[in-house]
Amino acid sequence: MGIEYSLSCPQGGDGTEGDIVSQNAALTARIIEWILQVGDPDIPKLFKLTAAVTSIVPILRAIRKVLDAHPKSKAGITLANSFPTLGFRRLRVAAGKRASLWA
Repeated sequence: MGIEYSLSCPQGGDGTEGDIVSQNAALTARIIEWILQVGDPDIPKLFKLTAAVTSIVPILRAIRKVLDAHPKSKAGITLANSFPTLGFRRLRVAAGKRASLWA
């Protein structure tokens, strides 16, 4: 059994910037840090993010720093279950380099 922490739903607002925790990389990282500091590292935790952002990359990078600081914690991320708009783009990869959102 695990716990899902929904950081993707409007928290008392209409869903605009600031109402959804996971639209803000620093705030998302801070909340995940708090949970991992006090939570049992053996209980799996999933942090649900929103798709209502122009780029998820800065948010993922902030979360990765927190997860790296808690290597014994069973934790991961998941995305929201609806996507108002979705676009794809190709990643440009320099010769010999691996494409990664985490880079």
